[in-house]
Amino acid sequence: DITSAELDADPLDHDLEGVDAGDIVRFTLVIENTGGDDAWDVSINDAIPAGFAIPGAGLDADLNLTVYSGDGSALTYTGAASDLFTPGGITLDEGVNGAIPGEAADGSNIVIITYELQAQDTLVSGSTTESSAEILTFGATDGGTDFTAGNTGPWDDSASVTVPEPSVEKSLVST
Repeated sequence: DITSAELDADPLDHDLEGVDAGDIVRFTLVIENTGGDDAWDVSINDAIPAGFAIPGAGLDADLNLTVYSGDGSALTYTGAASDLFTPGGITLDEGVNGAIPGEAADGSNIVIITYELQAQDTLVSGSTTESSAEILTFGATDGGTDFTAGNTGPWDDSASVTVPEPSVEKSLVST
């Protein structure tokens, strides 16, 4: 379980180093409702970083997309898994308390989305690529005002993935 208190005490590090071509990398998005009201009409998207692709045949199932609340409850969403990477993203399905309950001690106000991508041969040694996720919409009531529209806020965040430089060592064994 992940709670707001745990996130405050130990924020998640969201950058990754040492990725090589062919590696399967699990990306994690964490959305926390820090307000007192439940969040409704929540839609989220992300971008596949340059040099990464959906593993295997590129099917939705190959993403291994999961959506859970911080208290460990499985959550559902509308859209195909790969819709996460489209301009419209995926929309979290709503229960009686909206898609994300207001601030709660048990972690139910936190959404954790994970998915897997594969590093491609096109990754350049010594390079850093960015992935950026965004909350596209949310409101305080079902069908209510979208608080992201026209407001600046912490609606997006990015993470970097760094590919190491190759290293070569040379040693003299004998003369």
